[in-house]
Amino acid sequence: MFNIEDREKVRELFARFCHSIDEGRYQEWVETFTADGVFDSPVAGRHAGREGLLKFTRDLAASPMGKARQRHLVTNLSMSLEADRGTALCNLTVYVTREGVTSLMLVGGYNTQLRKIGGEWYFLNVAPFVDTKVPDPLASGR
Repeated sequence: MFNIEDREKVRELFARFCHSIDEGRYQEWVETFTADGVFDSPVAGRHAGREGLLKFTRDLAASPMGKARQRHLVTNLSMSLEADRGTALCNLTVYVTREGVTSLMLVGGYNTQLRKIGGEWYFLNVAPFVDTKVPDPLASGR
């Protein structure tokens, strides 16, 4: 059954997911997942469970990308929700800014599986996909 409140909660979940990783609020990003949640990226690898997700964010923070400003933009969000389970698909555009210069990093999307626990929605699985990838803007030595 169509439930507008659940749909808004899922939209908010995607917003928190993007804002928290972009702002370096890594614990908040991890908390958008279920305890056994998985981030399975063709670019960043597979990271499972809270400890695996936290390790991913620590590695990100220590990398050159952790020093740059990223912006993850999610558009065209489409979801199917039923009771406490759901799926969502969206487009993704990621920009990176370094020394005041912004470049397109990648275009793709997220395929996700969702779970509702205690009235709130979480990611069970986030599987990014990349359609087009421009050269790493941090590799250019600017």
